[in-house]
Amino acid sequence: MHLKFIIISLVLSYGIATAQISDPFGDQLADSVTVKTDSTFTDSNSVQADSLLGIPDSLSNVIVDTLKPIVYSGILGSSASFFSISKKELNYEDYRSFGDLSNFLPGGFYENPGLSGHTGEVYFNGLGYQEITAAMDGDNINNRLTNTFNFNNFDYENIKAIEIPSITKGFIYNIEGNPVYLNFVKEDTLRSEPFTRVRYLQGPDDEGLVNGHFARVITGRLSGGFSFSNVQSGQRYENSDAGGWTASANLKYVYSNNLNLFASYNFYNTKSELNGGIDIEQIEALYLPQDYEEVIFNPRAAEVVFPYQSISTRYVKYEGEKYHFRSIARFLGLFYTQLDVDYSYNKIKFRQNERGLSSEFPRVVEDNGDKSYSVTLRQKLTTNIVKLDLIASYRNETIEAEEYPNVVSDNYFLSADALFEPFEFVNVNLFAKLGRYRKYNTNGSGLIATISPLKNFKISAATSYNEQAQPFMVNSLSSEEKPVRNIINEIAVSFKSNNIQTRLSGYTISKDNYSIPYSNGFTDTSSYYLLSGYKEVDYFRIGVSFYSKVRWKFIELFLNPSYNFTEYNSQDKFLPELTFTGGLYYRNVHFNNNLNIKTGFNLRYNSEQLYSLYDYRYNERIYHSLPDNSGNPKLLNQTPISSGLNIDFVVIAELQRAAIVYFAFENILDENHYVLPYYPMYSRGFRIGFNWKLYN
Repeated sequence: MHLKFIIISLVLSYGIATAQISDPFGDQLADSVTVKTDSTFTDSNSVQADSLLGIPDSLSNVIVDTLKPIVYSGILGSSASFFSISKKELNYEDYRSFGDLSNFLPGGFYENPGLSGHTGEVYFNGLGYQEITAAMDGDNINNRLTNTFNFNNFDYENIKAIEIPSITKGFIYNIEGNPVYLNFVKEDTLRSEPFTRVRYLQGPDDEGLVNGHFARVITGRLSGGFSFSNVQSGQRYENSDAGGWTASANLKYVYSNNLNLFASYNFYNTKSELNGGIDIEQIEALYLPQDYEEVIFNPRAAEVVFPYQSISTRYVKYEGEKYHFRSIARFLGLFYTQLDVDYSYNKIKFRQNERGLSSEFPRVVEDNGDKSYSVTLRQKLTTNIVKLDLIASYRNETIEAEEYPNVVSDNYFLSADALFEPFEFVNVNLFAKLGRYRKYNTNGSGLIATISPLKNFKISAATSYNEQAQPFMVNSLSSEEKPVRNIINEIAVSFKSNNIQTRLSGYTISKDNYSIPYSNGFTDTSSYYLLSGYKEVDYFRIGVSFYSKVRWKFIELFLNPSYNFTEYNSQDKFLPELTFTGGLYYRNVHFNNNLNIKTGFNLRYNSEQLYSLYDYRYNERIYHSLPDNSGNPKLLNQTPISSGLNIDFVVIAELQRAAIVYFAFENILDENHYVLPYYPMYSRGFRIGFNWKLYN
């Protein structure tokens, strides 16, 4: 109850603070995401007309109103454990979706299903399902029911940067206490002239993407924009169509130099047919071992687990909306105050033999979803010695699942993040959180100490303890209610100059009361794998992540390997122990700076892993069964999936800083492999596309 009163008090103080704004704000608060003021905005002391209106002022001797828009300030971060990258740099990577982009981020690994538009989980430092919070400008966009995020429902084109704090610190930014926090910083809608951007992609198997964005100033103080994205993919294997729409609209009102108002609406509606992957059991029963690979990687010959049955196919639909209001105030040159109010709605619609036309598969119609209202207040204070970031958040959510209808909960947290810089070469980051999520406390605290013995060189040591909420289904199926207790340690070293960016991180992750999902296989009433329950285990893992970009004259080398020594126990390789993304490129500017080209080879490798199942109702990856009452889970399949190697040739060329053209020759060695068992990766093929900016 005390925490609720604190949150209410902070909200009230916000209103008082904004009412007292009188002094102009100086420079933009220093932070991890550098924001350059648009050249159309002038200094408030200049004798000029309002640049936003674009109308010459004949009274040249009169000081008129000029506006300096406020932008989202990002996450506090100045340690070797903190990473940020601009979308401008990511535009020079070959990607279909954010899943592909994650391979180019430190510790990132995309469990690629080999089917465009289909669900594939993203991992960072081996943490993925129900361990990652995705946020847009600090606003949590996870599905409330599953505590996961389907990146196919996300328009990643309209961002300007991605921020990733240390895995020791991510929990302070979300109610659930997830250790991984991905913060997508949006582009500002306020522009001096109308702006249009179009992205197009075309690949094999009827794969296509169209993405568009338009923004302009509506009046002198009001600007807006809208965007949309459509993804479609045909049947590479039977029953594997996928596609859908995402759309958003944004408004920004510059009330004054000290108070800006924002409103946004986001929508998504996507669908994926679910063939369940290749039917390995049938292939093993019908073919000789030496013929397995030839059959599995032949779309015409390979049988899938759930084939297309007339119009009674098996599929999942994702639907959702989000309404968001934000105000940002700044005053006295020291304070940054942000208030967010939003409403979100998500639904997962699972269908199998929906019209009951098949005698082979039972009819299954399930709608599982959530809706939530939230209020978040953020207060930042910046001085020469300390940067302080306070967040108070309250969320009311309702789970509307088939088996658990109308489960209502009040959730809240208060976190404090303080960065002390007593000397130029030393900083100490202290952070703590008090919170409650459904039935669990989500308290925690931590420390990151950083020294910079040389220019551009940082060494950080970080440690934290936090209590993480169990997934909703654990709460529902377990008689004893206990949070997951995380102890995470990380040591990181980084160096950044004009031509070199390198980061080496070593970490340990220890979890108590961690719950692993298990399945007892097919049920009597539905022919699909179903989450049957959870088994509590202790979890300890050691990992190393290395990230490096080096440019020498016209050559660029990229390396991003990660190695996780153990997971759950030393015998079970639930994810590949080794994942690697790398590249060797030629990169140069030609024709009087009119052509900026990057061309070369991308390489991705993952070591062997274990077989798993995916529950599309609650977004759970399942490796175990519990066949008897012994209480000891057993692996569903102990035969490991072999390692995989993929090499692509790419050409990315920017023309006159306006259009970027993409060409990819994928899997040039035509290697047969999986990243996600048993969903074969793309075969050899071509993919083309462009990203075109237009100023109207």
